[in-house]
This record gives sequence, C-alpha cells and structure tokens, in this order.
Amino acid sequence: MAVTALELGPGGVAADLGFGGGLGLELLPERVGTKGRVLGVDISPITVSRASSRFRRDIASGRLHLHAGSITKLPLEDGSIDGAVLVFARSSQDRTR
Repeated sequence: MAVTALELGPGGVAADLGFGGGLGLELLPERVGTKGRVLGVDISPITVSRASSRFRRDIASGRLHLHAGSITKLPLEDGSIDGAVLVFARSSQDRTR
C-alpha cells in the first residue's frame, strides 16, 4: 500500500491528498505516532465534514488537520512534509476547472 511505501517513522509529517473515504487518514496517524502530524486535503467540503466527525479524536489531539480545497493549492510550505499519498484524486480535481 502507498502508506507503507512512504516509510514514515514516529514524529513524521504526512499528507493525504484527495483523501475521499479516509483510508489514508486511518493509517497515516499510526505511522507518524503521537508526536507526528497528518494533513488531509479534499476538494469536497462534505467529505471534509464527514471526516471531521469520523476522526474527531485525532483532530482534537492535534495529530490530524483537515482542509477543504484543491490539491493544486496546498496549505503547505515547501519541505514541510516527509511524505504524501494521493490515490484516485485526479478525476475530482478536473471537475473544478
């Protein structure tokens, strides 16, 4: 799986771009541990709202941050993450043009 291929360790920073159903949001926090952070970005505010409810504990702990927006305009500084996954997000981004 893509998450395993990232070889993230405790304290890492990861992003799930176009997270959709949230599988990466489930797996990435386990990889980065309690001191790591995960950013989830999805174009759909509805998807972000659902994920916010589903992952409220990780959000409350500060380990998970969710953002509604395009993966072409990420709320990230260059070099601020250790790895990212993007699965099936391309078709969703095309609809915004």
